[in-house]
Amino acid sequence: MEENRSGLLRPVREGGNQLAYETKRSPLAGDESPLTEAVHPEKNKSTPVVGFVDENSSYASENLGCSVKGMDDVFVNTKLKSSSKRSPAPTVAQKRSKFHTEDRPRYHFSVTGTDEVFTRSSSSTSSIGQCPALLTSTARKGGRVPSADTVWENDAKSLMHSYFPDQEVTIFVGTWNMAEIKELPPSLDNFLLPLSQDLVSDVYFVGVQEVACDIKDWLVLVQQTLGPSHCLIQHTLFGGLHVSLFIRRDLLWFCSAVDMATFSTKPGNLVRTKGGIGLCWTLFGSSFLFINSHLTAYDDKVAERNSDVSKISANLVLSVSDESDERELFSRFDYIFWCGDLNYRVDLPRKDAIDLIVKKDYMSLLLQDQLTKEILKGNVFCGFSEQPINFQPSYKFDINTNNYDTSEKQRIPSWTDRVMFKSNGDSALVGVAYNICSTMQHSDHKPVYGIFRSTLQASKVLESCPKQVASFDATVYNLGNENRRIIYEKCLALKNQKSKDELSVRRTSSSVCSLL
Repeated sequence: MEENRSGLLRPVREGGNQLAYETKRSPLAGDESPLTEAVHPEKNKSTPVVGFVDENSSYASENLGCSVKGMDDVFVNTKLKSSSKRSPAPTVAQKRSKFHTEDRPRYHFSVTGTDEVFTRSSSSTSSIGQCPALLTSTARKGGRVPSADTVWENDAKSLMHSYFPDQEVTIFVGTWNMAEIKELPPSLDNFLLPLSQDLVSDVYFVGVQEVACDIKDWLVLVQQTLGPSHCLIQHTLFGGLHVSLFIRRDLLWFCSAVDMATFSTKPGNLVRTKGGIGLCWTLFGSSFLFINSHLTAYDDKVAERNSDVSKISANLVLSVSDESDERELFSRFDYIFWCGDLNYRVDLPRKDAIDLIVKKDYMSLLLQDQLTKEILKGNVFCGFSEQPINFQPSYKFDINTNNYDTSEKQRIPSWTDRVMFKSNGDSALVGVAYNICSTMQHSDHKPVYGIFRSTLQASKVLESCPKQVASFDATVYNLGNENRRIIYEKCLALKNQKSKDELSVRRTSSSVCSLL
């Protein structure tokens, strides 16, 4: 089995059609409780679903495949369904409710030594048209994961269409300057799961700047928000910059390993607060590049900011191919996303800017936006686009309020936090949403997010996929979903207690009335 680093679980192919995960220990149950490993026996006619369960968890004795203490992170088989339509995603409202219920079929549960494997009772072998489904109650209903028998035997185009009949994948790109806060917000729901969107995105790229909190705590909070339908496949910390990439769990097999590069625009600065991080990877046959950056500050440093973008672009050494690629960075990928605190300001007196914000006259304000003017001049982000801005500037606020800076510096409100995007060739990329998260008041910046819909291409070299398959962080996955379960149980207990109190009040009132 392939050796893995950094505590990640890597799916590997072991001879024939056998798939396995490297066994790790559960971070939740101590050294005596290993995180169990699900394998696909080469000669087993039934098709187990690859998954992880904590063997200390208590299962409902009559419905073992249903849940773990009400947790929705158990991989559960469902009836085989035709793949003529893409499996429906949960609504954001369902996701944010944490645990919506649904009827689930019962299946046999087998334990072989320390390995716990969910298996279908049917002995038939599945095909691409009939993939065993993988459910999580708050994520993709019926999201399919092909069996190991069929993943590598079918052509890439048929395989991709079994997951994405419309060939479209949704991508969330978020940025937040955290202003070196130590205490994290209790929830990221309004940021990562905006109610304006009916469906949860397939891919999440989250870039933060001026990060000073514990990175593990931050990743666990993101995982807790997204739930068991998504898993972390890459994260990188570089000075005050951090990026994380989460994908739908059932797409893990079709992602390449993630390549990463960093560049500091202030090399003499030991803290490295300015610079960029780039991640690139492929999903099926489409390549993606994500960049998170923090550019030079101050109102009059426009030329320096333009120079930062050029330096980062020229010095990030990234490619989806092992072979040398002499093309310019942005020509190597199908889809490019650049987010971060770009620090471009609004060239207006503060009072005039505030007046336009109160009137919601963002168009007039944008005419004085430095980045807009520099793009129109062709000085920066050539070939990139930005979704229409119909939200208030994201900087600078008094912390714990929605009031713009009232300190002595009286900074001018500006759209410093942006999400730029670009596609190459025939690759279709459409903006779905672009907004600010005004409810998060922990920093002097508000988080900004963009949601996109892109068209996937089939892989040209399917045979190379098993060697390049992405890893995911099981520690973050387990801790985030355990926190999610705890919160759910507390909410459920409070709800039950409230119901009891209301019933008690009604009974007391009824008794008083009868006495009168």
